[in-house]
Amino acid sequence: MNPPRGPSGKRTTNAFTLLELLVIISITALLAAILMPSFAKSNFSSQVSACASNFRQWGYACAAYASENQKGYYPSFATTGHSGENVNDVGNNFLTNMAPYGITAPMYFCPARTSGNNTFKYDDSQWYAHSGRHIKTYVDLTEYYVWLDSMSGYNFIRLDNICFWVPRLDPAEAPPNYYPWSPGLSNPADSYNPISCYNPIDITNGGWPLRTSDPAATKQPVITDYCLFNGGGTNVSDIVGGHWFNNTFTGVNVGFADGHVEMHPPALVRWHMEGNGGLQAWMY
Repeated sequence: MNPPRGPSGKRTTNAFTLLELLVIISITALLAAILMPSFAKSNFSSQVSACASNFRQWGYACAAYASENQKGYYPSFATTGHSGENVNDVGNNFLTNMAPYGITAPMYFCPARTSGNNTFKYDDSQWYAHSGRHIKTYVDLTEYYVWLDSMSGYNFIRLDNICFWVPRLDPAEAPPNYYPWSPGLSNPADSYNPISCYNPIDITNGGWPLRTSDPAATKQPVITDYCLFNGGGTNVSDIVGGHWFNNTFTGVNVGFADGHVEMHPPALVRWHMEGNGGLQAWMY
């Protein structure tokens, strides 16, 4: 079929000219360049919100555990082996003990941390290379952590994405010591974490809560994003962990046992504890 003729008798078409196509492509590329950062920022914000949702569940789990405990204790499980008394050091039975309270394997990882080490993707790839299995359940994750830390000679688990602030016993310390700081239980002269290793503000607040009745329960968190400064001291200028967007530190989520979660922007992030004999400063 021949194309229709115009008033001049010449055939006409509805096709775009090359110039028109170039203009459309240029406009599309410009719009994409304008909108893509907004889409990326929106996606990052959603991931941070998902992290906060996980922390709310952690808070509820701690409260549920305390409601069933005869002493009203939060889930305070002694470490297995002599740990570095860091807030990411827990016993080999920790994940198993938390599972009945709705804490699943993905909830040990921050959804906003998607690249590099200390991510679910990285840990899953490491475990698959070793065992031929993916991390799907808390049992898989426990086996991975135990395997990983046993290669360093440790008989305890080092959580690599979250910090758990409920005071717990290190039975291998002489004398046995609770960490992080808990009045009446922690040893002020502990060889690893004496009272000088804690921010004085936290000591004033009553340390970290072990039970729902502790005054610190409304002031101090039970869980935070993995966030520290390697090398000890109180420096907050070279932080590892937390939330990052476009190579910029944006803050950390901080969860409490009543289920509420606070987002601490960089201006509010402070050191709270020097662990591992003063070699690491933990922050939120």
